Parts: sequence; C-alpha cells; structure tokens
Amino acid sequence: MEPQFVHFDHVQPFELVEGVTGRPLFGEGAMLNLIELEPGAVVPLHSHEHEQLGIVLRGMQARRPYGATITRPGEPASEAAKASFTCSSG
Repeated sequence: MEPQFVHFDHVQPFELVEGVTGRPLFGEGAMLNLIELEPGAVVPLHSHEHEQLGIVLRGMQARRPYGATITRPGEPASEAAKASFTCSSG
C-alpha cells in the first residue's frame, strides 16, 4: 500500500451514533480514526478486531468497563483487540 497523507478536514465525517462522528484513515491492517463526541454523547458497548489506540484532544472521555477511567486532553488510552468497552464525553 502506498503511503497516505491527508488532512482530517478533508476526510468526510460519518455518524457512528447520535452525537459521535468519525473521520477514518484506513491502512492494510490498521485504522486511524478522528472521533468527535458532543458533550453527553455515549458510544454503546462494542469491540474491535484490532487493538485501539487514542488520545483526547479536548474535553474528557470516560471509558468503561474499567470503572470510571477518565482521559483528558493530551492523555492517551489503549484497548486490547476484541475487548468490549463503552465511552462517553463530558
């Protein structure tokens, strides 16, 4: 696969659930996704076939089922492949 160089402003967003949009960049075995959650938005319990890595750019995110793990701007998080989780914004 050839390298891809994009600006997320040029990637068409799609709605994952109400109040949550994504802007994906797909590779052969990986995906980078700019996820935006409106305040109070909730992503239902789900899992992915591959490991998930993320970083909060602004606001905060609560992740479960690990209690109320809160990530804030500049803080990264990871999820193991096939792990079920949910998240919400505040």
